Amino acid sequence: MGVNMDRSLSDVVALLDHYATQQALFAHAEESCRRWFLNEPDEMAYPLTAIRFERQSQALCFHNRHLPYPYITTTLRLFVGTREIGDYRLITRLDGTVDDDYLVFDKPIL
Repeated sequence: MGVNMDRSLSDVVALLDHYATQQALFAHAEESCRRWFLNEPDEMAYPLTAIRFERQSQALCFHNRHLPYPYITTTLRLFVGTREIGDYRLITRLDGTVDDDYLVFDKPIL
């Protein structure tokens, strides 16, 4: 890649970072995940008060075979104490609309 291409990609990353911050995507993901625990307490092995969120990543996805439009995935890791128990993913369209979310546990919780 030439210097111009590197600069263009850096600009894209800066714009995406600004967008994610402006839309408060990590905070929105944390709040949406909390709702899973509050709305489905009988299905959760741990109470919400035991869960700690860690910001994992954000990614722009496009040309996906499942969704015909670009979107941002915001991922949180979930912990109980120091033990990782799973992750939560928030799928957001580029217009800010939440498309879907997933709460996935790493392994059966005893």
